[in-house]
Amino acid sequence: MDKTTNQIKTTMKHISILLFLLFAITTVSHAQQSEITGIWQLSKVIAEGETYDNLKAIYIFEDGGLLKAARSAEGDLIDAGKWEFDEKQNTLIMSSTLDKDFNGNATVTKLTDNELIYEKDNALLHFNRLTAADLKPEKKNTAVAISPPRLDFTEADFFDENGEYKYYDDEQKLPWQDINAMLMSLENVRHLVYKYSKLDENTGTFDDKTLTADVTSNFSEQTLSIDFIFYGFDRYNLPEDVAMPSNEEYTNLLYPEEDNTFRIVGTEQISSPAGTFDCTVVEVVLSFETRKKLWMINDKPGIYAKIITDKPGKFGQYAVFELQEIQLVE
Repeated sequence: MDKTTNQIKTTMKHISILLFLLFAITTVSHAQQSEITGIWQLSKVIAEGETYDNLKAIYIFEDGGLLKAARSAEGDLIDAGKWEFDEKQNTLIMSSTLDKDFNGNATVTKLTDNELIYEKDNALLHFNRLTAADLKPEKKNTAVAISPPRLDFTEADFFDENGEYKYYDDEQKLPWQDINAMLMSLENVRHLVYKYSKLDENTGTFDDKTLTADVTSNFSEQTLSIDFIFYGFDRYNLPEDVAMPSNEEYTNLLYPEEDNTFRIVGTEQISSPAGTFDCTVVEVVLSFETRKKLWMINDKPGIYAKIITDKPGKFGQYAVFELQEIQLVE
């Protein structure tokens, strides 16, 4: 990213701020309490040197401090108690007369978008995040008052006090550096199948559907096209009078995503029905304070394991795209 590009981006930043004020789009900042809020499934407990796995209990930390629980995702939910988070002490405080598991203080040792680990009563409890769609079938449309972990970075985080972009070197750290490797690895791929989950802000639940991206790669002809399904539709369920946009500029740094202001924030292992993948995690800012978080599969250039899109405000949107299947050419 050269000086001219930086000046353009700085100008766009000022324009975005002006439009932001004109249209009164509100930026929402979410602390760690909102990151804990949600549906979690207990996957493992480590206590007294023993490991207990294949567990299924559900904990739901609702907005407003209500704690619900179930024996499994298929079980009935019950009111288990109350909860709050002490950010200074990094402590989850639970109160319940139902069971000791829901009562007392727990020290949070790890918290990501998909994983929660806390220490309580000399035991480590590991949880994986679920969505409302993962619960008992007849409860999928039940309004569960939760807030997903919103993306709380802003465009200002990418620039210093002088307006200079701070992440020039991150371009060289991206895992998809070899264009030829991308073309060759995708020659045998026909479709990428994703689960698209869009948050209903009124109910706090997610509406899910399946999206399929067609992939056409030809190494000898140096051509590649991956359908950009991250608008929320694919060529198999296009809105009326809408054509599938061309997406052939595979030299873009974040292809099949568009190039935008970005930074690398770390690595993470993602598990899905398509497999378990080591990923480079990238944060992206677009206009009107729209943010994205991308999980680039390190050894599968061109394929994202997961994408979160978060646009705050009255007309905003929160959506998650999760890789379900890599369909190969027969």
